[in-house]
Amino acid sequence: MRGKKVSRQFIWSIIIAVIMVSSVFGVIFGSFSSTGNSFKYNGFSFTQTNQGYRTKVSGREVFFSYAPYDVENIELDPEITNIISSTKMLHITYDSESSLREGMSQAQFSLSNELYDIFGTYASPAMEENNPYNIPVITCINATVYVPVISLTESNETGIFLENNCILIKSNTGVEFLVLKDRLLYSLAGIVE
Repeated sequence: MRGKKVSRQFIWSIIIAVIMVSSVFGVIFGSFSSTGNSFKYNGFSFTQTNQGYRTKVSGREVFFSYAPYDVENIELDPEITNIISSTKMLHITYDSESSLREGMSQAQFSLSNELYDIFGTYASPAMEENNPYNIPVITCINATVYVPVISLTESNETGIFLENNCILIKSNTGVEFLVLKDRLLYSLAGIVE
C-alpha cells in the first residue's frame, strides 16, 4: 500500500512541476508578443505592441509611439517633407536650458535614429548654445538648402513649421515633441499626408 501512495505523490509532483514550468514560459514569451490590436491605415498594416505601433516601411519593421489616427489632424506643410526627403544630412537642435529639455532630448535622439534607420538620412545632434558636452552649436541661422536644421522649440504654439530651411517643431510640453516627431515620420513614410 505504501508503494501506491508514493507513486501518486510522485505523479502529482510531476504534474505541478509541468504546470509551473509552462507558466513561466508563458509569462516570458507572452511579454514579447503583441497585444493583438491590429488595423490598417492608408494601406499599411499596424499592430499595437508593447513597444508601440508596428508597421513595415520599405520592408523594414518600424515602431511609432502614437497611432497614425492620433496625429493625422496635425497640419504639416508638404514642403517640409520634401526638404527632409531631398537631403542626406541635417541637424537637430534644441535649447539645453529649456524647461522641456528632457522631452526635446528624447525627441532629438529618437528622430535622429529613426531618420537614419528608416530613410538613410544622417541627423547630427546639436544644441543652440555653447555647452560643456562639446556638442556643435547650431541654430536656424545655419540652415541651408543642402543641410537643413530641425529646431525643437519651446513655445505656446504647437506644431511643425517651416522658416526658410529651418523646420521648427514647437510645443509647450515635452510629450508633444514625441507626438510631433511621429507626425513628421508618418509623413516622410507616406503613411499620413
